[in-house]
Amino acid sequence: MIEIDGSRYDFPCDITRTARIMSSEVSGMLMNLKEYNDALATYYDYNIHIAVGVNQMSRYAEFYEEVTAPVNEHTFTLPYNQGYITFKGMVTTTTDTRLREVNGVTIWKDINVSIRALEPAKRA
Repeated sequence: MIEIDGSRYDFPCDITRTARIMSSEVSGMLMNLKEYNDALATYYDYNIHIAVGVNQMSRYAEFYEEVTAPVNEHTFTLPYNQGYITFKGMVTTTTDTRLREVNGVTIWKDINVSIRALEPAKRA
């Protein structure tokens, strides 16, 4: 299940989650040659690879319009561990490939959406 700004989409998908741990500018090499990390927060970014059935192409068209809207942020609810996480994020890229047209319906495949979190999920 993917939810964007309150709209729920139940497409089969593979989801890659990346934990981006941000550190302050004082992190780095110390005089004793030891690494120091001043970790501040963890952000969760997502890449979603969607497989949309032929009978879901009109719903996919709605999804595509939503994720490609020129807005500063969306509210996403996505799988996280054994539940879900809701966060503010931005779509950085959306790609798909036109496969063919069948009975007046354009079939899309290789659908990928990359989302970058705009707020931390965890703070130090």
